[in-house]
Amino acid sequence: MLKTTISPIFSSFTGKPRTSRLIFKGFKVVLEDTTPSARRNASTNLTTLHQGPPTSAYVHLPFCRKRCHYCDFPILALGSSSSSTKPSSVYEEGKEDDPRITNYVNLLVREIKATRTDFDTSPNLETVFFGGGTPSLVPPKLVSLVLETLSSSFGLSPDA
Repeated sequence: MLKTTISPIFSSFTGKPRTSRLIFKGFKVVLEDTTPSARRNASTNLTTLHQGPPTSAYVHLPFCRKRCHYCDFPILALGSSSSSTKPSSVYEEGKEDDPRITNYVNLLVREIKATRTDFDTSPNLETVFFGGGTPSLVPPKLVSLVLETLSSSFGLSPDA
């Protein structure tokens, strides 16, 4: 009974779909090989990646001054730092670090160390993305700590 409710085009794709990991001008792209003609007509700029560990890392720093009305990301709203005319989203040198940020970064460093890869030949990380909130709220010394931990655990490309 269920087969009659499925579109006829669905039955023409047999088995589990195969995917190829491809790179296009530095971006990872996943293309489903649904037909041989798609593979034949693919751009010559597309090259297959090795199956292995990722060469980029995303670091979630969920701190903002306030939640924006359009945001649905998991964040921690820290509130306003002062009533000065300086932008509140920029870390102020010499100011005491917020313990919530420090504790989060320390736990993040522990997690990075715990998830280190077991591959001896894994490539260095080529890119590190910071996001999730307002990364500039995190003091530079804590961002450096995260980068140093990533470098010692996974290796960082010199131009990362």
